[in-house]
Amino acid sequence: MGTYHYYGKKYFTKMDNEGNVLWEHTFGSSYLDPWLMSMEVLEDGRIISTGYRRTFYPAVPEMVGWIFCITSDGDSLWYREYSLLDGENSENCLYDVTTANDNGFIACGYVRPAPPDTGTDDTWIIKVDSIGCESLENCWAGVDEKPEMVPPEPSVINVFPNPSNDKVFFEFSSGLKPEEMDLAVFNLMGVTVFHQPVHLSSGLFELDISSWPAGMYIARIVFMNEVAGTVKFVKE
Repeated sequence: MGTYHYYGKKYFTKMDNEGNVLWEHTFGSSYLDPWLMSMEVLEDGRIISTGYRRTFYPAVPEMVGWIFCITSDGDSLWYREYSLLDGENSENCLYDVTTANDNGFIACGYVRPAPPDTGTDDTWIIKVDSIGCESLENCWAGVDEKPEMVPPEPSVINVFPNPSNDKVFFEFSSGLKPEEMDLAVFNLMGVTVFHQPVHLSSGLFELDISSWPAGMYIARIVFMNEVAGTVKFVKE
């Protein structure tokens, strides 16, 4: 994938040593000037790739970098976009990505500022965790996390069974005020798959996940407009 002044999507194909196509997939929306700059096959078979794309006016900045992770079978795991500069014509371009010692990733490229951003063209290096998050407060859309604050009660203390193929139960600490609690669940692409106020009578909340695709999910509990806790679970 790599075009100039054309629209395109992310396209991946895997072939055997004879050139036979084993699988091919197209991902995401069509964007102007999408560039795939590098790709690496990880030890566990996952494929990590990086590049950049042009945004749609009036969105800013002009160019944003991205990192995309798929399975060895071509199924998407997560996709995230990154920018350091926010000027209307500023560029944030990633050219390479590799694994870090903590199972996260390091990507590098360049930034090119345009007013109101100041400065000069410079090297850009970012470090993300194993699911592409730069930090807890810069990962999921929605309520801002504030790690310097102690989360108020109540908080999630357990989710079970984990993994599960039909239902999961969230167990909360005592003292819960249901009208002030929200539960949101995200997949590893950062897409909200469930969000609603939590109303409890026994300290447990039941969630039907039988129709959800298999994979890992992250649940976020919001109490009085603050993130009170997160918990991961797996749908088989």
